[in-house]
Amino acid sequence: MPGPLDEIVKRAASRTIAGRLWLRRGSLFARLRRYGDAGAIADGIDAELTASGVDGRTGEVWFTPSWIVGLDGPEVVRIADLAAIGIGPATAGRWRVVCWEQGATAPHSFGVSLVEAKRLHASLREAAPHLLVSDIDAFGARWDADRLVVEAAALACGTRAHPPAA
Repeated sequence: MPGPLDEIVKRAASRTIAGRLWLRRGSLFARLRRYGDAGAIADGIDAELTASGVDGRTGEVWFTPSWIVGLDGPEVVRIADLAAIGIGPATAGRWRVVCWEQGATAPHSFGVSLVEAKRLHASLREAAPHLLVSDIDAFGARWDADRLVVEAAALACGTRAHPPAA
């Protein structure tokens, strides 16, 4: 029986030609393989989404104890690997969610509505406030300028949060 993740992937894929190509190539499974058995990881994400009351048919972004899943892409990010996450305005009434992952040079980014951005921000503020970045552009510039120092400082403070500005 298909789970919430299957619904999310189908919805994302149906939105664009690139999404349909993405679905055929199995990019989600390619990305999940870095964590181990992609099928088992996807089943785990499905279980967390289901436990959180998500069916994947509505919404644009979902937060579980271990994952953030964004419809735009779709994007799947493991929370334990994050150095920081920021939510801020983009264009045309959309908001962007930017996830800086330890060991990755480029952040993951996806768009959401204002309602979804507020919902994700509230969830993160409650479950992982140390990851929230208030100024996406400033943090992104620091990340680009010296990612290794930013990551090391985040790990050293034990919260994975970004270090104070120098």
